[in-house]
Amino acid sequence: CRAVLGDAGASREVKRARAEGLQELGRVLRAAALAQSEAEERRGGEMDAKRRMEQAMMAVMERRGGGAGAPEDEEL
Repeated sequence: CRAVLGDAGASREVKRARAEGLQELGRVLRAAALAQSEAEERRGGEMDAKRRMEQAMMAVMERRGGGAGAPEDEEL
């Protein structure tokens, strides 16, 4: 930013245009970061739901005696 805005050879108008460009770039980057964060939260929510479903299924299997390590799961 300092190099872009502090250029001694640039006119005031050029510096203003650069500053406006940097502001727009900042808005775009913030929007992209927010979109990525929201997408990661959705994926995380899906993974949490999948994990909860797997845990519930394991609990049901254990209650019925078919959990991990049950005799019918072992190789003969």
